[in-house]
Amino acid sequence: ILCLGEEIGKGSFGVVYKGYQISNPYSTYALKYLPQHKMQKAIPYFSDIESRVKQEYEAASKCHCDRIVKCYGMVQPNMFNLWFLEDTAYILVYEYCAYGDLGSYIDEVKKKKQNQNLP
Repeated sequence: ILCLGEEIGKGSFGVVYKGYQISNPYSTYALKYLPQHKMQKAIPYFSDIESRVKQEYEAASKCHCDRIVKCYGMVQPNMFNLWFLEDTAYILVYEYCAYGDLGSYIDEVKKKKQNQNLP
């Protein structure tokens, strides 16, 4: 059973939470919460949202490379029994990256370089 923690990211489709297994609190995951209604607004031309989420899961879970974040699975929100999680949603379980996403890392490196070049 997974436990939802703090919010660590947000996108147009949903929110990413830090989470862990109740049986092992040292096992950390990134839980990508995708409510169906938000996905429908973002991609209205998609009639079958579930198949889109399954495509993402299947593509991500097939990638086995040290440089790509691992996708461990897809679960339903009713596994969490939390009032704010909608039943018509999906949760993808990803490897947790302690240093954030690649975009944030690149921005941070650029800022450091700019600060070093200041007179």
